[in-house]
Amino acid sequence: MKTHFLRRAWSRSGFTLIELLVTISIIGVLATLILGASTAARKRADTAVCLSNLRQQSAVFAIYAAENDGSLPAALGNVDPYNSGTLVSWMMVVQYYAQMNFPKDRQRNILLCPSAMQTYPGKVARRTYAMNVAGGAGNTPQKLARFTKPSTTALVVDARAVGTAGDSSSTFGLSDINTTPEWRHQGALNVLFVDGHCQTMPASAKTDFQRYVQNFAP
Repeated sequence: MKTHFLRRAWSRSGFTLIELLVTISIIGVLATLILGASTAARKRADTAVCLSNLRQQSAVFAIYAAENDGSLPAALGNVDPYNSGTLVSWMMVVQYYAQMNFPKDRQRNILLCPSAMQTYPGKVARRTYAMNVAGGAGNTPQKLARFTKPSTTALVVDARAVGTAGDSSSTFGLSDINTTPEWRHQGALNVLFVDGHCQTMPASAKTDFQRYVQNFAP
């Protein structure tokens, strides 16, 4: 009797093949759910970091304007603060005022959107934003006071890579409004406006975005 009881107890102590397969399936489903939640959380965090970058850029622009008669740096054609013999884009001005070294690939800085790591060739990214030059060539500094609609005028946006060095185009305008801005935040675009506020614009707001870009024109 005792031997029979032990044999029955032992027979119930292991998994059947069906139970094992069901358990593996449940673990697989849970892993997928956890991974999906983790990926979504990372993407939301990247979007938040990108918005923080734009806010810090806005602070740099405010400091620059305070020291330059209320003008923003030109999108292009600024005197290089490191070497007065050359002309540079607004990015170099931001680097100088933010006391940044020239960024390396994947180096955390206020000109690098972390989401660009997933969209740039070879995941090489270091400076990933473009300034609006709608209505001009971008060589002339613009005074903040001239903007009549600063809260609805796009200034800096997420931008696509140019080549494989990890940099975006430094400017964009009406002619490349559909090619340079990169809607890389799960189909959305982060935008810094002239008044200093930042916004994540969904793909459904592309018509509004075009108007915000056009508002930059003198």
